[in-house]
Amino acid sequence: MSRKNKILMVILFIGISILTVMPFLLEHKINVNDDFLFHKNRLLSYYHSVMVNKDFHPMIFDGMAKGYGYATDLFYPSYSLLPFVLFYSLGLGFIASYYLLIGTYTFATLLVGFYAAQHFFKNRRTALLATVVYACSTYRLGDLFIRGDLGEAGAFIFLPLVILGFYKVYKNEKHGILTLALGLGLVTSIHPMTTLICVYIIGLINVYVLIKKEKSIEFVKRQFDAYLFAIILASATVFPVLEQMASEKYNFMGHHSLWGTGLDFSLSKLVYGSMSNAAGVWNNSSPNVGPLLMLAVIVGLFMYKSSLPIIKRLLIITILFMVGSTNLLIWPMLKDSWFSNIQFEWRILIFATLFGSLLLAKMSETNQHKYFKSLIFLILMLAMTFNFSVSNNFKANNLTLTNQNVTKKYNTAIGGGLDYLPKDINYKALREKKSSGSFDFDQLTIVVFPKIYYKGYVIQTDKNKTIPTYASHGLVAAKILPGKMVYQVVYKKTLIQKVSGYITLLSWLAVGIYLGFIWKRPVVILGNKGRKNK
Repeated sequence: MSRKNKILMVILFIGISILTVMPFLLEHKINVNDDFLFHKNRLLSYYHSVMVNKDFHPMIFDGMAKGYGYATDLFYPSYSLLPFVLFYSLGLGFIASYYLLIGTYTFATLLVGFYAAQHFFKNRRTALLATVVYACSTYRLGDLFIRGDLGEAGAFIFLPLVILGFYKVYKNEKHGILTLALGLGLVTSIHPMTTLICVYIIGLINVYVLIKKEKSIEFVKRQFDAYLFAIILASATVFPVLEQMASEKYNFMGHHSLWGTGLDFSLSKLVYGSMSNAAGVWNNSSPNVGPLLMLAVIVGLFMYKSSLPIIKRLLIITILFMVGSTNLLIWPMLKDSWFSNIQFEWRILIFATLFGSLLLAKMSETNQHKYFKSLIFLILMLAMTFNFSVSNNFKANNLTLTNQNVTKKYNTAIGGGLDYLPKDINYKALREKKSSGSFDFDQLTIVVFPKIYYKGYVIQTDKNKTIPTYASHGLVAAKILPGKMVYQVVYKKTLIQKVSGYITLLSWLAVGIYLGFIWKRPVVILGNKGRKNK
């Protein structure tokens, strides 16, 4: 690609990123939605951690959970929120910074998506079309503007690398293990839940290809190099989480049932919502893939016999993910299984969106030179219509945040599932208290402090003493010696947290250096005749 075309591509991506947030940015407010309040508190807490404490991975947000401290950053890494920290530090205000963060996510999704799509298609226009469909999909826009799920929206950025890497490993192509490891490492560092879904799906694929004898056990063994490397890249997330899980039982651990809103998600809702180009809000929320992807599936079914083999494969995969995201077949039976840890089965629509985008782009490849600009225009118009519809639907609830009240309202929100609380804690019963003060005991005394217990808490005194802590019904407790002292409950990172952080940093530096040496032109793997470009 010439330098001029690269510049034009970047300009196009910036334009799309601005266009998709414009309906909301102009309102100078944020509509309160499903997950937004939790992420609002994440954003403000992480900003304070970086700007005040100079800590980019604090593990605990001390001010969350009514001041009891919440391990959001430990279980749900915050690295992807750094653009918000930058914008907010420049004095742009919370609203502008939030929507600029979303715009940055869209821009990054377009860049990474286009990079991956170029490996799948011979025609750059086809790759661009697939990328724009993916980034402007209604499921992704719903994540951003209805659910306010910044984590899953962040996972959208690097999921194409996971799919590309797995395909390369499947075909035993060069750099497949590295690509798969990078994709999984990045997704895990943003949204571990999406990684869990990837593990389930890859596991099912492995079982299928082994039963069908398409691949030998060596294919599965070869993947483990990628998984091991991904764990190393994401060790700052993986090992601290495992350490906490070994020391305490949290709400997200163990068997859970699918949430009711997931079990109620039918195939008819998916089809109707997709064709209507609307997803509703709050209790009327109905995630979907949008009219273009649904039409691509319908047309693909009618033209199945005359379609290219690659279109048939993409169609079958897309349909499987669409059906698998509803309660039509397996989920009523698996609602209490390990698979139910994904909370809602419609999370699988992220994969239906990705493969549906590839399907639509491939189907339009023959006559693309005639309709390319019209298709791009239609995709953007549908995205804008969807966003304006969302904005209008939210006006009915009248629950909004502005720059004036964003730090004052809903500060106790920690997510509907209360996932990172110890099982012993009744969150509603907690009352805000101070975690510092003084003691004057005449004998050894056990004291329970107003802090949620996570391994790493200590009691620091004015006598330069550090007192270890333990869990007492989910709260921090310690044995306080006789005498008068001033104390403070402080979270000190554990050895595992520190070492894993250095491992992640060094491994990413090594990857950066290595990529600088091997960077090459992408290889086409889904050309019209399956040929590779040299």
